[in-house]
Amino acid sequence: MNTLASALRLWSADARLISWYLGSLPKFYTDFPGSRLALTQTYRTPAQQQVAALTGRSGFDGSTSFSLHQVFPSAAIDLGVYDQQGNYIADGTDSRYSWLGQAVVPGTFRWGGTFSKPDYDHVELLPVSSPDAAQVAAGFARYQAAVRASGFLT
Repeated sequence: MNTLASALRLWSADARLISWYLGSLPKFYTDFPGSRLALTQTYRTPAQQQVAALTGRSGFDGSTSFSLHQVFPSAAIDLGVYDQQGNYIADGTDSRYSWLGQAVVPGTFRWGGTFSKPDYDHVELLPVSSPDAAQVAAGFARYQAAVRASGFLT
């Protein structure tokens, strides 16, 4: 895995989500020896959100409807579950995804497995309110400024 990409994922998400994710890893690894729970998505730029919509990974088009991934820092994370051989588990009914649903803190986070169209690898902050265009634009500006200030991409 690209170290810069991993650092950007950790850096661009709300600290409460990252703290929950990092704190959950030891129990996940105890419960599922040899499996891996990877942080795969945090903040999405407007262009990244449009690609996610076009490829069917998001129901939000990124220009008229907006994802919590478009808030900066991101109010949503996506996690990938991998088996003992390193294969990505796409089946959301796998017990490792159910574990994820049980690991979220009620009243603080919401698991995507409870959505009307389940998104088993998704965890978001509560309370849930979709951002509007102005919030997305302001978040993108903050993201760009933070990236410039950090030197990540320079």
